[in-house]
Amino acid sequence: MGKGGVKFYRLTTCREDYGTDKSPKEWADEIKKKLSNYNFVPDDISFIQGDPAMFTKGQDNSISIADQFKSEGIKINPASNDRIGGWENMHNWLSIAPDGLPYWQITENCIHLLETLPSLVHDEIKVEDVDTAGEDHASDDQRYMLKKLKWLGSKVGAMRHPEIRTNISRTASFIGSKQVSVDLDAFTGQKVNESGVGGITH
Repeated sequence: MGKGGVKFYRLTTCREDYGTDKSPKEWADEIKKKLSNYNFVPDDISFIQGDPAMFTKGQDNSISIADQFKSEGIKINPASNDRIGGWENMHNWLSIAPDGLPYWQITENCIHLLETLPSLVHDEIKVEDVDTAGEDHASDDQRYMLKKLKWLGSKVGAMRHPEIRTNISRTASFIGSKQVSVDLDAFTGQKVNESGVGGITH
């Protein structure tokens, strides 16, 4: 709920686990350990999205990565592979809500996402897509999640206001010819409020 009773959704990305040095079982154990810190188990999570490639068996017909996670009690659903639609959806979430803050906010401990999101550039041939030669793993992860969520913006919040644009400190151009604004100053040094919803508080 925003100013004047305008309804909109706000999303907060509040932690990340990033790396390539573990097996699916090791990652599953790590995820369950982290969830236990919040008194959660995997079944408490509404949905878990994964790269569709995780569901492909190896050439030797070995068990897929997704099935390896499933055997450890973590059920992963295949995410949408609509890259162009996914980036456009991310563009919506990065726009400014009626309260003057982005609909989608990121806490300071999501180091890789905050470092790599602003550096994404569009592909020179398929300009609606991201250049996959760059570091896009953390952003791909969020694209999968955002594509799953229902976008509910407001007519006011979905517009890009000129007076707000002047306050943007860093930008990333990665959706066709559009400039996608990322105000990292709004994210740095702020915490998620106690309820876990409603964005980031000062």
